[in-house]
Amino acid sequence: MTGETDVLVVDDEPDVRSSVADILRQAGYRVQEAADGNEALDVLARERVGAVLLDMVMPRCDGMAVMDALDDPPPVVVVSARRVEAAARTKLGAKVVDYLEKPVRPEVLLGRVATIVGARSGG
Repeated sequence: MTGETDVLVVDDEPDVRSSVADILRQAGYRVQEAADGNEALDVLARERVGAVLLDMVMPRCDGMAVMDALDDPPPVVVVSARRVEAAARTKLGAKVVDYLEKPVRPEVLLGRVATIVGARSGG
């Protein structure tokens, strides 16, 4: 592992990913971005990550595939435009600490992240 990241934002929609990352950076968090599950797994292999904000529906490698690939992931918050069904929630189990539906209000997002990785003072 080569670095330390407070939050990894994984979303295939560039506007959503950059918006979420900007909100977190303005609050003082160190943020990495990944456009799909493969990129997320690459980041997780080299970085210490405090939390993952994970979209479930992505091409190539979706959120479920990311979760299947990780035995001991950092805390994961699923952020998805689609409701995560009960069967998927059961499969994900304790690997996921929260589920948020898009669009997520910035104050809700920051509150969840602060609960997981701690509040940051930022500018």
